[in-house]
This record gives sequence, C-alpha cells and structure tokens, in this order.
Amino acid sequence: MRLRFALPFAVTVSCLPSNLIHYALQPQEFKQDFGSATGTLPMVPCTMDSQCNAVPVPAGVMPSPTMSCDPAAHACMATFDVRVYQQVDLSTEPNFPSSVLNAVVQTVSIDAVHYWTPTNTLTFTTPTIELWVGPQSATSETSAGATQLGTIPPLPAGMRTACGSGAPGTADSECDVQLTDAGQNALAILAKDYRTPFNVIVVAHVIVHAGDALPAGTIDVFVQPVLAFGIPL
Repeated sequence: MRLRFALPFAVTVSCLPSNLIHYALQPQEFKQDFGSATGTLPMVPCTMDSQCNAVPVPAGVMPSPTMSCDPAAHACMATFDVRVYQQVDLSTEPNFPSSVLNAVVQTVSIDAVHYWTPTNTLTFTTPTIELWVGPQSATSETSAGATQLGTIPPLPAGMRTACGSGAPGTADSECDVQLTDAGQNALAILAKDYRTPFNVIVVAHVIVHAGDALPAGTIDVFVQPVLAFGIPL
C-alpha cells in the first residue's frame, strides 16, 4: 500500500457566530494492489503454526502473507497485513485558514471523516479497515500514543462507495467513517497543536483460509477529515 496526498481538493472555510472555523483537510489517498494471482490457498493440515512455514503461495500475491495454523479448521491459513502511516502537518496544508494560523486555538472538534473509493477491482470483500492517529513516533496501531480513530466497514468485491448523491467513486458519493469517542478526542488534541505534525495509520488484515481463493485486484480509498477550530472572537 502507498499513501500520498491527492491533487488539491475544494476546501470550505466559514465563520459561524460561535466563531468556529471549519476546514476540510486535503484528501489522502490509500492505494493497495494485491496483484493478479489466481487459484486457492492449498489445504495443508496442521496443529501448530510452525507446520505452515513451508506452505507454497503462488507468485504474484501481494503483500507477502503470514502463515499460521487455523485452530478451528486445523489447516494452514494466510494473513495479509496491510499497514501504512502518513505524517500530516496542518500548518503546511494548502489553504489552511489564516484566521486559525494567526489565533490561539481554543477548541477543536471533528465534524466528520469522509471516505470514498474511486477504484475497487478486488476479488474479495474487504475486511474492516481501521484508522488510527498518533504522534510522530507512532508508526503502527501498537505504538505508544496510537488511538483508533474509527473504522471503514467491509466493502463487497468490486463495489465502490455510493453514500451521497454523486456517481459511485466520486467525492459526491462520500461515506462517513464510523468514529470512536476516544479517536475523536485524540485527533482533536493533535490538531489543536497544529504546528506539530502527527501520523495517520491505516490497518487492515485480509485472512484467507485453506481452499479459499487468493486475493487479487486493487483498491483506492480517499480519506478526508473535516475539523472545526474554535478561536477567540
């Protein structure tokens, strides 16, 4: 998986009577290519993980899986771990509100975290995708200070998001990430100190059991948090 900022996206900045400044971050693109392998995972009996180390996985499968013994089926299974982090520096974002840069931020709240999928050629239903946030030192969900921001529910094979009124796969068809209270609080604290970069971490675990088809295809997911900064009158 690779993550990169997308081309500039429309940013809405508005001042409300309560002196809240709403800002939509630049969309972040998360793209994962699982390759073009065909066939199924071999049926190999096991009673312990070490017996699965030599299970052959066809060439072209990405990323490399971790093999282990499925205690329920007593057969080897493959886990494809997708994990990536990206540093976000709000103070250098294009069109970041100057009214926020020139003020002492009193409060930050999370309006929403949108997502949409312009491309999905995956041959399988995605697992739940986890979004985490943390300080610059946090590079995985197990890092100190990492907090789960929310989840993106499973997406059927080949399906694109269509929550809004626009065509599937466009920003107008965006859906909302299911946020946690702890994650919203963590993101608000990180964003309040907007001159200090922080990390966004994406985690997903694709599990393939013996006899199941190997994963293939590509998915492209855009994620866009929308924040509200409270500044003095």
